[in-house]
Amino acid sequence: MRPQQLFDDLNQNFSGILYSGLVIKDEIRHATLGSGIDPDDHEALIMRLYFIAIDPEKDITYFINQYEEGKYLYFIKVDEGVWLFILSANQSFAKLHFYVKFLLSDNSLRFDEPDETRSHTTDERLNSAKRIQDMLLPNLDAVLKGLGTYELLYQPKDVVGGDFYWAHQDKDVTWIAVGDCTGHSMEGALASVSVMSILNQLYHRDMKPHWLIKGLHKSLSDMQNQSLTDGYGIGCELLVMRIDHKQGELTYSGTGMPLYHLNQGKLKIFHTKSANLDPARVIKYIRTRKLPLVRKDAILVHSDGIKDQLSPLGKRFSTRRLYQVLFADGTLRLDNLQQELNRHRGSEPQTDDIIALKLVI
Repeated sequence: MRPQQLFDDLNQNFSGILYSGLVIKDEIRHATLGSGIDPDDHEALIMRLYFIAIDPEKDITYFINQYEEGKYLYFIKVDEGVWLFILSANQSFAKLHFYVKFLLSDNSLRFDEPDETRSHTTDERLNSAKRIQDMLLPNLDAVLKGLGTYELLYQPKDVVGGDFYWAHQDKDVTWIAVGDCTGHSMEGALASVSVMSILNQLYHRDMKPHWLIKGLHKSLSDMQNQSLTDGYGIGCELLVMRIDHKQGELTYSGTGMPLYHLNQGKLKIFHTKSANLDPARVIKYIRTRKLPLVRKDAILVHSDGIKDQLSPLGKRFSTRRLYQVLFADGTLRLDNLQQELNRHRGSEPQTDDIIALKLVI
């Protein structure tokens, strides 16, 4: 049978299907959306779970994942390199599973394109991951237009990586987050798009920054507590900021990332506790802090990828040198950091993803 026949049959016999389609060699194909569903909010998670599912060591043929109240994701392998996914609000997955198995027992899916299940090269996989990551990274020119200026240094170790930025503008309130997910290259990118997708689902205007971090941690824990994902943890250091332009106030919360605040020539650095070693305790006691803001104040956040860059002699880019570069002339400067990192590395390759974001009120 052709894919459309399969989906027509499923929709006629099962209510509550919100989003369905096939994942064929790193790409979502033949997708059908229900009303009120934004594919951008779910594609990243679908691809993350797909890459977990295709691990040959796991030998997974199907699974069910609940990652949000009233939403369930069903995956089943229908052919080599071809997976069926169904996002549903209906909990009757036992019936659905047996029905899908019944439909496929005497039929195989036929595709119009003869090369639709072709193998992809590593570069194609990276470009596919980049496409998904770029789709979720916000347009900072549009979102941060209420601020004075901003500077971004964003340099993945490979084509894609685990560092990311997230932002949302809501009238006189601007939300910004900078994150560093475990892993580099495609693994890091898939982790980061999963996190960005979850942040988009969790966000609402009246929440506090630490609520967003707690909600993210719970969603990741729920996803990773499935038995099929043992060994596939997503770690994420994150700093979330909420700027209230009307009140002139910054509220923030974070794990493992520093916040720099420059006010009238005086620089203060606020450190946050890393959640890597004891995430349950750190997340339990995490709180939101407040900082008053005035015009021309500068805020800067960066990941530890900057300090992880190695020289030809194996020395890291020290914290002291980083402070000297950023605070060279009494202002927070990001413009010459890339040049200093290149000078430090010399002929050595980049060893970690890099992100730094500077905001001027």
